[in-house]
Amino acid sequence: MGADEGAGDSHRYPAGARFFYLQKTSFGGRTEGQTFGTSTTGGPRFNLLRVEEDLSMAHLRLASVVIEHLDWHDVVEKYDRPHTLFFMTRLLGYRGYGVEFGRQEYDAMASLARSIRAR
Repeated sequence: MGADEGAGDSHRYPAGARFFYLQKTSFGGRTEGQTFGTSTTGGPRFNLLRVEEDLSMAHLRLASVVIEHLDWHDVVEKYDRPHTLFFMTRLLGYRGYGVEFGRQEYDAMASLARSIRAR
């Protein structure tokens, strides 16, 4: 059983608050290997008095977002419609996703892009 399983909401809330704090104060929104973000031109990124406002803004931005835990080609197959816009770009050498993405994947992506109904 995982750390959050069976523990109830009282255990998950502090973990969620910690994650939110780390995301607000770390550089680049990294979820692993975070480094503390600083600025000489602005104030601190985390203001306890504005947490509700920050969460509300995040909710509004993500209200229509669907998060899938699928391979990219399965997402394309699932959502390929004439009114769909797929934005697919190379990872620019970033290795933080934990998934191999070699030349053959880019070739497959290019091939699929020529045959889908989406834009």
